[in-house]
Amino acid sequence: MHRDRRVAGALLIMSILSGGIGFSACVQTPAEDAVAPPSRKGAVTSGSDTCVNDTWTETSLVGAPSHRAGHSAVWTGTEMIVWGGGGSGPFYNTGGRYDPTSDAWVPTSTNGAPDARAVHVAVWTGTEMIVWGGLANGSTYLATGGRYNPVTNTWLPTSLKNAPDARVQHTAVWTGTEMIVWGGRAYYTYMNTGARYNPDSDTWTPTNVDGAPTPRTQHTAIWTGTEMIVWGGGYEFPLNAGGGYDPAAENTGGRYDPATDTWVATGTDGAPHLGRRRKPRPSLFRRPLRPSYGLLDDHEPIRPPEPQSSVVG
Repeated sequence: MHRDRRVAGALLIMSILSGGIGFSACVQTPAEDAVAPPSRKGAVTSGSDTCVNDTWTETSLVGAPSHRAGHSAVWTGTEMIVWGGGGSGPFYNTGGRYDPTSDAWVPTSTNGAPDARAVHVAVWTGTEMIVWGGLANGSTYLATGGRYNPVTNTWLPTSLKNAPDARVQHTAVWTGTEMIVWGGRAYYTYMNTGARYNPDSDTWTPTNVDGAPTPRTQHTAIWTGTEMIVWGGGYEFPLNAGGGYDPAAENTGGRYDPATDTWVATGTDGAPHLGRRRKPRPSLFRRPLRPSYGLLDDHEPIRPPEPQSSVVG
């Protein structure tokens, strides 16, 4: 067991799937005598009275949102807010606020809530949850969103003016004043565009494409305090570099400075890579989203885009 671990506090994990439940985990520096009791598989306990080391506690099912996948979750400082997603039937514009202290759920209002969707993005601003983009009913890509205030249990729509093109599998970060949305795709159109959303003024400002990383989806993005860094992702088939569909163009990403609206490429020396060039092959990036779940399915045959697909926003 690792004695030098310094993670303390509670880790809240929510996965509402068909027949599934959520758990909260308490992770602390293990005690010298920590042992795993046979009655609880994977659990490690110590003498702590307030938080048992490396153990799981089931979250309440009373008032919990219905089973779903492709939803979003944010942490407010006191509650986790789960919203949207899809199950075995329609997509949802419902959600719930979970308080781990009281182990209780409170439903989020649907009055004024955005259209039901999955595989969208969500950020916490400090006072509001902002959700944006995603897929509705398996065939409609969205360029709409909403702002949810948990104190008043109310929704406000995000502006449509200058909003990014509708998309899924994009990323979003919160800078302290703005949400930056970037990348993603709508069917076979992959994007290296994005925009900054200011909730105070309810306005969008497009991000510069000069020097931006190549179009990609399922990449990662973080906020450093001054820059957004995006890296990896894929186009047509998986890449670890995000340099398009050619696996030879790997180990790339970009740093975006919203103050100057400029991009700087990330270095490639020492960056992870795929190795030697491989023969292109079909992959999950070419598979349309399944209407029932809004998730990529590795087992479905590749299909052309459905003619009834549309873009909203």
